[in-house]
Amino acid sequence: MDVTQIYAIVAGSLFAVLTTVNFCIHLWTLVQTYTVWVLRHIVYPFFLRRHRLVGPWSRRGFILRNIYILTNIFCSAYRTQTMMEAGKRTGILSLINLMPLFFGPHLDFLAKLMGVSLHNLHIIHGSAAIMSVLLSAAHAILSVLGGQWNTLAWSPRLYALLVSLVYHSFTSDTENNQSVSSLALLFFSFAQCIRRPSYELFLRAHQACAMLCAYSMWRHVTNKLVFPGLCIYISSGIFVVITAFELLWITYRNFTFHRGFSRAKIAAVRGAIRIKIQVRRPWNIRAGQYVNLWLPGVGYRALLESHPFMIVSWAVDDSWKPKLTTIELLVEPRDGFTHRLLRYASRSSEETKHLVLYSGPHGAPTSMKEYGSVLMIATGFGIAAILPHLKELVDGYERCEVATRRIHVVWQLKGEDDELAAKDLIDEALKMDSFKWILQISIFYERKMVGSQIEGNHGRIFHLDGVLDPREILMREIHGDYERYFNGELIAWTGKETGAILVAVSTQADLRDDIRTLVQENVNHNVRFLELEYQPADLGFRSS
Repeated sequence: MDVTQIYAIVAGSLFAVLTTVNFCIHLWTLVQTYTVWVLRHIVYPFFLRRHRLVGPWSRRGFILRNIYILTNIFCSAYRTQTMMEAGKRTGILSLINLMPLFFGPHLDFLAKLMGVSLHNLHIIHGSAAIMSVLLSAAHAILSVLGGQWNTLAWSPRLYALLVSLVYHSFTSDTENNQSVSSLALLFFSFAQCIRRPSYELFLRAHQACAMLCAYSMWRHVTNKLVFPGLCIYISSGIFVVITAFELLWITYRNFTFHRGFSRAKIAAVRGAIRIKIQVRRPWNIRAGQYVNLWLPGVGYRALLESHPFMIVSWAVDDSWKPKLTTIELLVEPRDGFTHRLLRYASRSSEETKHLVLYSGPHGAPTSMKEYGSVLMIATGFGIAAILPHLKELVDGYERCEVATRRIHVVWQLKGEDDELAAKDLIDEALKMDSFKWILQISIFYERKMVGSQIEGNHGRIFHLDGVLDPREILMREIHGDYERYFNGELIAWTGKETGAILVAVSTQADLRDDIRTLVQENVNHNVRFLELEYQPADLGFRSS
């Protein structure tokens, strides 16, 4: 290569690099400029408010759902000339949408592999399932009508589509009937109104219908079309590989030859359940993660049940490179398994070590360390989602690893006794912050009128009567209009220079929606909103 050619390549490359870097800088500036607009008008606003059977839908979610629907409609109708061709296309699209639903036995593990939250994966899973059901129904209808009409031209006879699905159940072949019927069962078995009485029972029914659906699809497409059969075999292969990997991973986490399987201490504390697990192998843990738990000793039904529980605290050893030794879970008793677990914990001794198996950690950790001020709002057992982030932030501040200079925890409770289940965990966070004084905790009691009281001489826990007012609390954080006690004296606190404000919530649904709307209104003040992975059951808290 001639020296002039080398010079030309170097000069051209240098020009290209400088131009690309400058373009990226301007692009990043443009993104930052429009970020506030996007958050205010697309991400945070509701398109459909929360209702009993549907919602809430954000504008972003509505846009993404419509893009998904229109893409499938376009792929179904693009260059199709006959009913039979359109029916074949919708059947293949139904199978393609169905494939990701069979990639693994547990959504938690898939969410970890994909790097998304379990909540978002549930939305993806449900949307793909509904789309697959609709496309399968369209496939059945068009397949029946394909022998009567040869084109998709408009005709009054197309109104027959309204009744053709019912007609299809009596006229089409058995395998096609089985496929569509199993998809319908799969869809309805997951409906809210059906799964409420017994979540575990209908979860197993949902999984059974999924297996029936997979078998029906295989019978329907085998020896007919190459591509649909290939899709089924690929999905089955991925399912087998991921299931085997998950089983090996669980075994590795829970078992060592010299210590046996993992053990846990279970205790009932003021209507809550505390579980402390002695891990067999250390692993890195982040705030916001959870584990899927099997407790065979609870009963014979528990052998087939696994449930996700938040990690609220953890402990490490004193070695030069600290290793995880125990994790602690705070469980909110509801119906089914957790109700039986509460009765089991009440009968057993706190010192008894129970056999336990867990998979995890699951969940997409969310970093809060870049925010100057963090406002955490919880109701009831929502404190379980707040505590690990509180621990991580305070510990990071002690190590000079976070930019956070103020942490305000607001906790709404029914009565004074409700705080006892998490009291020692809060005390642990206060001890960690004993020298820096960045933490403030405000506890609101709905039932007991205690007046405004400050616990201890550190002045960091405020006991207040009534129901929290999210607007007043957020405005105080934005404008730095709050006070605190230091050495028994009331002093002003300047919070205007703390940087961006993050509002993290784990509350009942109505309050969560109200806070989201408040953040949307004040996003210009550098306020951001975060809905944590775990959200407590609605206990009837009123929102001011």
